Amino acid sequence: MKCHLQTSTVIERNQDTVIRQETLDKYVRRILKEKGLSLSDVERRSSGRISDSYICGIINRTVGSITVIKLKALAQGLGVAEDELFAVARGVTPADDTEFQESEFATLFCKYKDLSDEDKKVVLTLLEVVDREIEWRRMGSKFKTRQHSEDARETRSQSIIMAETEMKPELRTDG
Repeated sequence: MKCHLQTSTVIERNQDTVIRQETLDKYVRRILKEKGLSLSDVERRSSGRISDSYICGIINRTVGSITVIKLKALAQGLGVAEDELFAVARGVTPADDTEFQESEFATLFCKYKDLSDEDKKVVLTLLEVVDREIEWRRMGSKFKTRQHSEDARETRSQSIIMAETEMKPELRTDG
């Protein structure tokens, strides 16, 4: 799953006072400076899950999209909360995103955070299926032909079966 980097600004609030607007590249630069970290330090602190050259690409805005795994590694390497970094990458601050806060997704996210790492992997597999379904529906009817719809429906059904198989090992047919 990839998160497209936002070029819009993020308003950071401190005691209800707007203190700074920044994009992900500026945010990373600021944290590096505040903490006195080099790109190599961040790579090392992330246990090598994100390279110094990849971080450089983020700073120079040459990375068009970044995976959730890379965002998590970057957060670990910078020593910041994942939620904060994800909000910056999305171009919103969680506190200001009232639509999200009032949605069922916020409740699901809170439940997700309490899962074991193994259960989180299973849920992420299911989310990938949901992501594909949403993208298919976003395409709209202008791109859908009857045959394409039937093929896509079959592909989605297979994705759901694969996700269920990963969730329930007893459903596996491979032995």
